[in-house]
Amino acid sequence: MAAIKTTPAAWDPGLAPESPALAWPNGAQVAVWLAPQLQYALAGGGAADDYGHRAGWWRLMDLLDKLGLRASVFVDARHTQRGADILQACVERRWELGACVDESDGSGDALQPREIALACETLRALSGQSLAGWRAGAGPLDEASLEQLAGAGLSYATNIHCIDHPRQLSLRAGPLVDVPLCDAASDQCCLVEHGLTAVRYARLISDQFEQLHMEGASRPTVLGLPLHPALIGLPQNLSAFGAVLAQIASRDRVWFATAREIAQWVLHRRHAQTPARPAQDET
Repeated sequence: MAAIKTTPAAWDPGLAPESPALAWPNGAQVAVWLAPQLQYALAGGGAADDYGHRAGWWRLMDLLDKLGLRASVFVDARHTQRGADILQACVERRWELGACVDESDGSGDALQPREIALACETLRALSGQSLAGWRAGAGPLDEASLEQLAGAGLSYATNIHCIDHPRQLSLRAGPLVDVPLCDAASDQCCLVEHGLTAVRYARLISDQFEQLHMEGASRPTVLGLPLHPALIGLPQNLSAFGAVLAQIASRDRVWFATAREIAQWVLHRRHAQTPARPAQDET
């Protein structure tokens, strides 16, 4: 798999780290977005994912409802029948639906045009939203895949493995924004792979936020949190996670957004000197 060629010509120089031009709405210093993934258990296994469908998702929704927050939910368009009730609840909450390929089936990160077309058609039928974003798997999408996403009209991808700031790719097929998503702060990485307690995980998120909020005073930053409701929705994990989200939400100069809204803001800034506040996600 070929990594994206991040040559100077590929990136929008106006969004380079040294550029002060980009500013978040209302003077925010950091944009925060939540990225739960709807996973699908394969035959013969997947008890944890099944728990997520039955309990974890609903706990997470209740928490975000109480905090007045929305999320960008990533779903494999090939498996939307299982979890249809969850997707409907997400749509009712005006959460964004983005696309991914479920890593549990061993699929790689080289996308095929039929996968993108299926995602566009399926997720629009479910939500009425045009598909805006694609979440990559364990590795970055290759350059051909990024060209296909831009050609299909998507506005962003994640996991291009850049920095804590949005970057715009100037591809042949059109512009595409890299919306940062911090894998190192995912519940899977922290709670399972590194064995952190929920309290230590919440502290990690808090430390991540404080650093990005401080840096955002001179150059706006992004904190994207990958979530798996089968993990974060466990009773022993949700309380500490909810507390740190409430702490972040209480701070000044924070923009809670969806990934679609972040990408739209960046693209609008690219084409307008004084952008208006971006529209909310389509419903």
